[in-house]
Amino acid sequence: MKTRIVYPLLVSLLSIAGLRAETSGRHFIYAQYDFILTFELTAQKEAILNVVNFTDKTYYLRPQDILLTDTQDQAVKVDKIILETGNPSDPYLTSNMKILPNSFIGLVLKGGFASIQSFQSVSVQLGNQLCMLDSLSEPRFNDAAERINKMNFDSPDVREDYRVLKMEFFGRKEPILEKPK
Repeated sequence: MKTRIVYPLLVSLLSIAGLRAETSGRHFIYAQYDFILTFELTAQKEAILNVVNFTDKTYYLRPQDILLTDTQDQAVKVDKIILETGNPSDPYLTSNMKILPNSFIGLVLKGGFASIQSFQSVSVQLGNQLCMLDSLSEPRFNDAAERINKMNFDSPDVREDYRVLKMEFFGRKEPILEKPK
């Protein structure tokens, strides 16, 4: 009788351990009630940033607002933001992306990522706040992404979606103080 109980418990614990595995430095998330930001560096060295804005404010995102630090503690520059148009031979490259209220947008970042294996940190400035994304293991990132994909982005109360989907909070936010004149 004890072996029947122990085996499912062991399988359950092993699956939780897989989700809590060491961070990859390639998968990052910020998930709070105001925004969800996901960043992934793919095996093809393509940097993908997804932004979900749950606020009623418009934000402007520029390459210099995306702060990437490699494992050598060096800043990695983002040159342009690419919006996929549906035609792979005709992407839209920009230096300024408008993030509308209550919206979702998926972006590809253009920069010197060819030699990057992983990142130490990823942060995104939106308005006067800096969102610092948490680095996750690939299985934990995929689990969170699956939950995010099930969210109702038109919901009047995103808190309910977080509760129903048992969505964890990731990342932290800090205000950006104005520089003295």
